Amino acid sequence: MSWLQQTMSGLAWSTAGRAAAQVFTFVVTILLARVLGPDDFGLLGMTVVFTGFVALFGELGFGAALIQREHLEDRHLASVFWLNLATALALAALVAVCAPLIASFYREPRVQPLLYVVALDLFILPLGAVQRSILSRAMRFRALAVIETLAVVGSGAIALAMAFADFGAWALVAKSVIGSLMMTAGAWLASSWRPRSGPDVKSLRELLRFSSNLLGFSVLNYWARRSDDLLIGRFFGPAALGLYDRAYSIMMMPLSEITGVLGRVMFPALSRIQGDKQRVKAVYLKTVGAIALLTFPLTSLLLALAEPFVVAVFGAQWIAMVPSLRILCIVAAFQSIGTTVGWLYQSQGRTDLMLRWGALASVLIIAAIGVGTTLGSIEAVALCYAIMTVGLLSYPQFAIPGRLIGLRVTELARVLWPPLLCSALMGAAVSVILSWINTWPSVLQLGVCVPPALLFYVALLRLGNVRSFTELRDFVQQRLQARRTATARGARA
Repeated sequence: MSWLQQTMSGLAWSTAGRAAAQVFTFVVTILLARVLGPDDFGLLGMTVVFTGFVALFGELGFGAALIQREHLEDRHLASVFWLNLATALALAALVAVCAPLIASFYREPRVQPLLYVVALDLFILPLGAVQRSILSRAMRFRALAVIETLAVVGSGAIALAMAFADFGAWALVAKSVIGSLMMTAGAWLASSWRPRSGPDVKSLRELLRFSSNLLGFSVLNYWARRSDDLLIGRFFGPAALGLYDRAYSIMMMPLSEITGVLGRVMFPALSRIQGDKQRVKAVYLKTVGAIALLTFPLTSLLLALAEPFVVAVFGAQWIAMVPSLRILCIVAAFQSIGTTVGWLYQSQGRTDLMLRWGALASVLIIAAIGVGTTLGSIEAVALCYAIMTVGLLSYPQFAIPGRLIGLRVTELARVLWPPLLCSALMGAAVSVILSWINTWPSVLQLGVCVPPALLFYVALLRLGNVRSFTELRDFVQQRLQARRTATARGARA
């Protein structure tokens, strides 16, 4: 199978698997939000701030290093596996020991027992890291899609049962731990690789240059993204954190469901052609153009329909998160493209440059969030975060990695501005319609606004002859025609 065929097959399976998993996750989240409250989600958010940080060290950045390395041997795999195992045990023990201190920091004793159980995640998930890297490197995304879907369905079903049985925040904790257990078990079943030798220091050193820089960036980026949760939980309490966390999670949906899915495939795919800069640049521009076509209208719609969306989906008890959600929608549109620069750094083996940029950006983002916290509301935190990430850091975020492949920011802007303009016009039209029907029930408002808005957006793309839309449409048509031709030949045979 050619590089293009493997890439497209990977995209198809990743998209299908992620879509199935996230449809179920979204339904489960809605039901959990209606059974549980902001306080329960806030308690989980308090635990995840610290356990999520510690989890970064579970794989030490070696998972991506195994995917990116051109010449990989069994000694590399075995060394990373045993190091992951030792690190996971140490980190789980560390969280258990620090649980009383973390609960004291938040002034919330209910966090302590939750931490003891969430610490299991830190041990379980790294055990399957090497197997998942092997599957990704081989572009076996079908297997990964099946594993993820089964894990999401199984953990979600158990979480719902526990929520309806009045277990509160424990239902959310169980969902995380059981999902990790099923992901690890699935990876071991899907991959035939098993550790047959002990750790080798030389092998780890060969991977360390890439992984250490990636780990450093991940640590800095984590706190840039999580410092808001930490400060809101500390100064505003679990209920406020629950509201902000839900708004942030909704904001992250375009990233995780579109950019995240593509990233699973594009990183190993671009790594395979890393020496051909012009080809990498062309593929990257087409990919981010396709991402913008999807994420820009979604975030624009959500910005315009935030209030009826929250009331219809989560219930009136979550209405206080609407202002934060609207601000974060702007961040979501930018970050759906901004996070793709990691593909360039990693596929070109320049995680050292990625680390240096991450250090500067993280300090500025954390400072902005600190300013928002002193202003005394979750809306202020969201606004300061948006001003820093979108207003001040956007140009260098693209300019620096663009130099690795000869990509100018103006070239990227030419690809992005047409879908951005069409999405903005669509959002403005929805806002006008919504002002006429704002007394209608929330579900009816969504039903009246969303379908015409999407049709209007597609019409704008066609009228404007937007290149990325035309390329995506032609590509889909070609793939469908190729599939029909292959099916016809198979039938004749």
